[in-house]
Amino acid sequence: MNSYEFGKTSDGRTVNAYIIENINGIRVEFLDFGCILRQFWVPKADDSYVNIVHGLDSVAEYEADTCCFGAFVGRFANRIKDSEFLLGDQRIRLTPNDGPNHLHGVWCKKIFDAAPLPAKTLEESSKGIVFTYHSPDGEDGFPGGVDVKVTYVLDDENVLHMDYEAVPDQDTVMNLTNHSYFHLGAGQTVQVNADRYLETDSAVIPTGRILSVEDPEVMDLREGKDVELSCPDSGCFDHCFILNRDTEFDPQAPLRIPEQPDVVLHAPGRGITLEIRTSEPSVQIYSGNSAGVAVEPQMYPCAPNFPEFPSCLVKKGQRKRCTSLYRIRVSDEIR
Repeated sequence: MNSYEFGKTSDGRTVNAYIIENINGIRVEFLDFGCILRQFWVPKADDSYVNIVHGLDSVAEYEADTCCFGAFVGRFANRIKDSEFLLGDQRIRLTPNDGPNHLHGVWCKKIFDAAPLPAKTLEESSKGIVFTYHSPDGEDGFPGGVDVKVTYVLDDENVLHMDYEAVPDQDTVMNLTNHSYFHLGAGQTVQVNADRYLETDSAVIPTGRILSVEDPEVMDLREGKDVELSCPDSGCFDHCFILNRDTEFDPQAPLRIPEQPDVVLHAPGRGITLEIRTSEPSVQIYSGNSAGVAVEPQMYPCAPNFPEFPSCLVKKGQRKRCTSLYRIRVSDEIR
C-alpha cells in the first residue's frame, strides 16, 4: 500500500490518500476524509486505465461537496423525516440538513484514523486498510457514542470488499453505506434483483407502502436499463429497491451474502461489468447526478419511523456489521 498527502482542510488538518493495487492491475484510492473511495482504476489492454467512480481533485472540493462523492455515510444513510423519531419512549431530535429532514449525517466529513489491515487477518492474495473513528454522544443529535471501523480489502479476484462495524455505548439507530457514483462507460445499464420498491413522497421520504416494480413498468430494473434514458416521472431514479432474498431479512441474524449479484452495472461499449452483492436488505439507486449512478446498499430509509420496516436499532454494546462486495469483470478487449 502506498500513501501520500492529498491536501489540508480549511482548518489546517492533513488529509491523506491511500492506494491499493492487486496483481491484475486494479487500483483503488481512498482518503481518510470520510473514508472516501476517490478512484477505482481498471486497466485496459493498451496499459492505460479507466476510472469508474467520480472523484474530486482537492480537499476544498470535498469540504464543499453536498453529494457525498465516494463517501462512507452515517450515522444514518438516507433520510429521516422531520429529523426526528421515537427511541423507546424518548423522542430523538436530529440536526436537519435536507430541508426539515435529516440526510446521511456528518461522518462523510470526518477524518478517520487509518492503518494497514494486519497481514494475519488477510488472505495472501489481498491487501487492505482499516479506518476508525469515535462518534461522540449527541453527534447530529443521535444518542450514544459509537466506535466505528471501516475496512476496505482488494483481492486478486478483482473484488473490493467494504466492511463496516459499529459499537454504540447506548441504544441508538444506524444505517451505513458507501455513496460512490459509478460511471463505467457510455450506455451504462443498471440491473437490480428486486421485485419491489418503497413508494416515496415528493421529499423522497417513504410513505410506508411497498410497490411492485411493475407499477409503473419504468421502475423494473430486473433485466437492466440505461437509467439515464429510462426514468420515472420525477426525472431520475432516487428510489429504494427491496432486494430479493430467499428468507425474510433479520438484522439480528449472522451476515448473509447472496451467491448471485444484487446489482449489476454494465458498459457494453467498453466491456466492463461491476457486480455488487450485499448483506443489506435494500439498495438506493440515484441517477440524478451527471457524475454517474449512485448505488447505496443499506437498510430502509426512515426506518426508525416505520415499525413494519426491518429494525435499525442497535443496542448498547451490540456490534453492528454490514458488508458489500464489488467485483469487476472485464472483456478481453476493454475499450
